[in-house]
Amino acid sequence: MRGLAALALALALATSADASRARISREDAFIGYSERASPSRAADGDEGIALRLRTRAGPIDVGLREEWAPEVVRSIVDAVRVGGACASETVGGCNFYRAEAPPARGSVDAYGGPGPPYALLQGTFEGLGQHEREKTPPLARRGYACLIGKGPDFFIATRDHVEWGTAHIVFGVVSDMEAVDEIADEYARHPETWGMTNVTVLNERVAFTAEIVDL
Repeated sequence: MRGLAALALALALATSADASRARISREDAFIGYSERASPSRAADGDEGIALRLRTRAGPIDVGLREEWAPEVVRSIVDAVRVGGACASETVGGCNFYRAEAPPARGSVDAYGGPGPPYALLQGTFEGLGQHEREKTPPLARRGYACLIGKGPDFFIATRDHVEWGTAHIVFGVVSDMEAVDEIADEYARHPETWGMTNVTVLNERVAFTAEIVDL
């Protein structure tokens, strides 16, 4: 593939000495495309419900987009309202653990896309099951919340990512990025290598609680 051929980052979990999370291989972490995707400019209306993630940096409201990912949205709502997922910061499995700055202008990684770094905030959501691919618009906008692979890990894009095409299930949109930007830009982090990918990981995970709210 030539130039900025779209290579979709599925952004795998890291395995460390004191963690039991599974590693997804680099082969699983990228999906190739033969041409750049056309960005979707679908309206991000403010009606409906949101997944509110409460962090020490402030709340992050993810407006849930059932028209893009109905199964994922239903799973999130059931996990929070029925299953009590992320009800307390003392319960593991609801946290952000990776924060990537935007790449420098003109930087290109070994797979032909911009980066590293990769302009995202990545976390895991307890109770969110495994999901097959759903029809979604291209991941082309800052603030899109997307599953990594089939979940339960996810990321929030902190810049537009046309180059990733339609590789990820987009389940929501963050309209107010203040808390996301604070964590991604200001919290201490360190470099690691996952497979063949150079990443930046938060020194301390940022726990969150979750609730479903009306917009």
